[in-house]
Amino acid sequence: MKTKFKHEINYIAIILAISSFCIGTLLLFLYLIFDNSIVSIGFYYTFVAAMLNILMIIILGVNAISNYHDYKENLMTILAVLANIPITILYMDIVI
Repeated sequence: MKTKFKHEINYIAIILAISSFCIGTLLLFLYLIFDNSIVSIGFYYTFVAAMLNILMIIILGVNAISNYHDYKENLMTILAVLANIPITILYMDIVI
């Protein structure tokens, strides 16, 4: 998969987005199985993941501006990272 990207930061951002989704989904399933014992871990994880993803969006924005000729790759990467926002809102709605 790494060869599909011209810029390594886009590859790292996709890995971050997939990892955030997988860990968040795992924590949701653990919450549904064990109920309230995992809630505090989930909220801390959500905060840390949000900070990392916000930082990654800023870095991707700078990368998109400096490498504007690869706008399709940059835009698709930014959208993949941003796709975690509605998923997180849905998961938080289930928990709260």
